[in-house]
Amino acid sequence: MPPKIYLKNLHAFRFFAAAAVIVCHLELYKNRVGIAHIWKHPLIFELGAAGVDFFFVLSGFLITTLLLNEKKYFGTINIKKFYIRRILRIWPLYYLVILTCFLLIPHIPLFDIYGYSETLYHNFWQKFLFCLGLMPNVALPIYGEIPYAAPAWSIGVEEQFYILWPLLILFLQKGYRSIVLFILFFIGIKVLLFLYSKFFTVDLNTFTGIKDFFVATRMECMGIGGLGALLVFNKHRVIDRIKSNGLGMAALTMVPVIFYIVPYLYEIHHIALALCFLVIIINSTANENSFVKLENKPLYTLGNISYGLYLLHPLAIGISLNLLRQTNLPKENAALFNILYYLLTFSITIVTAYVSYRFFEKRFLDIKKKHTLIISGNDAKTALPENETQKVPVS
Repeated sequence: MPPKIYLKNLHAFRFFAAAAVIVCHLELYKNRVGIAHIWKHPLIFELGAAGVDFFFVLSGFLITTLLLNEKKYFGTINIKKFYIRRILRIWPLYYLVILTCFLLIPHIPLFDIYGYSETLYHNFWQKFLFCLGLMPNVALPIYGEIPYAAPAWSIGVEEQFYILWPLLILFLQKGYRSIVLFILFFIGIKVLLFLYSKFFTVDLNTFTGIKDFFVATRMECMGIGGLGALLVFNKHRVIDRIKSNGLGMAALTMVPVIFYIVPYLYEIHHIALALCFLVIIINSTANENSFVKLENKPLYTLGNISYGLYLLHPLAIGISLNLLRQTNLPKENAALFNILYYLLTFSITIVTAYVSYRFFEKRFLDIKKKHTLIISGNDAKTALPENETQKVPVS
């Protein structure tokens, strides 16, 4: 019988990754309206990108775990059902946000931010069509800002990854060569861009757009997550070292250190962060005595709505910021302004994401169950006995 796969701490990780992005954007939006901010501080500036990197590694790890188990227990991977499951999970909220941000938000004064909102109309149709084609990660570096829908760029990256990855796992041989080559290919592109900029004269605007696209397309981060899943699945001897608490705590400690040395790493800091995150994920899911103890109902619930938290938070920021800007708090009491700004944004985001999950996304998730072969996540947690939820049946 196929296993029911529940990865402990995964929901909490999702929430903290989303929260990291929200905090970074809270400070970014203050910068956009000329309010005192700490957005350019390394711990804040890199926090949002690190949150996305964590999502990428976690996605690669989880998707690969599910695909490997499907291949083991059914002898193959049902590519059609895989794509249907991804469509039902990702497309409904993604397209709701895209259509809302392009067609509705521009007509609501509460969301207007001078110098930002009007950028939607710079190359409007190009941006809109690329987003409809699930390529916001192409639109953003080429055509510029997509107000309130900017986080959607990473959804484009993930969707493009999902097109390739199940095919790679389906035809994967026992070794690790295919996944390693996949990772090295995308790292190699970044290395070549770096060398090209150093030794050749480049058109700055064109080169910046190309560089930003490939930097944002962090397929190697998801590949690193997939490689970790394969190591765990095969019970490779290196896992005993990776899942140790000592290495896990060292990886966690290294994350803020990497934030401070980013200028010296020419975008490969994403790879360093991905490796740290993989160690933390393996420690927390494969080590029954992990130092990570995040299994509790509040974090589980927040992690459950993390997709909504991630995509909907810019709208909450816009509402909170514009409401509070109508007062004198930003000038008269910065501390109180920031407390209210953060509390109001997180409150609106959580409520909106919960409503979205409960009354919109869940309708599609119920349909998704009909195409599910390996039970995971919420369904696995409720199906397993309480003392079984701390185990990771990945092999």
